[in-house]
Amino acid sequence: MASDSRVVLTQGVSQYRATVPHLVGPSDSVLEVGCATGKTTKIIAAHAACRELGLRNARFERWNAWDIDTIRSVATRFDRIYVDISGSGSVESVIRLVRSYENAFGPQVVVVKNSRLKAFVSSCHVWGDESAKASMRSGPSSQELFLDSSG
Repeated sequence: MASDSRVVLTQGVSQYRATVPHLVGPSDSVLEVGCATGKTTKIIAAHAACRELGLRNARFERWNAWDIDTIRSVATRFDRIYVDISGSGSVESVIRLVRSYENAFGPQVVVVKNSRLKAFVSSCHVWGDESAKASMRSGPSSQELFLDSSG
C-alpha cells in the first residue's frame, strides 16, 4: 500500500505531545509506536475515537516495532501514526521504520520524535522552491549555484 503521508518531525516530548490536539480527531484511528510509560498514549486517547466511543482507555499491546506483520494482524489501517523510538536514534533506522509503516498502513499523518532527523531536515532546502533559493543566495559564494540558464 503506497502512502502519501504527511510526516511531522518533532524534537523532544513537549513538541511531540503538542501535535496531538492539532492532528488527532475523534474519528481517527491512531497507532503509537514506542509509548514508554503511556503518558502520550493518554493524551492521544483523549482526542481520538476511544473518547468518542466512551472507552475508558486505549487498547495497549506490546510488540516489536519492526514486526509489522503482527501489528497488521490487529489492524490494517491507521489514520495517524506516532513514532517515538528513542528521540535521538539513528536517522536511517527512523526513516526506514516510518516508510515501512506508511507502506503497511497508509496513514494520513506520521508524527516522528527524533532530534537528529529534525535537525537534518531543518538544514535542508528543496531545489525548485523559490523561497529556498532566495534564502541560500544570501550565503557566501552561493551566486555561482543559482545561475539562471534560461537567458
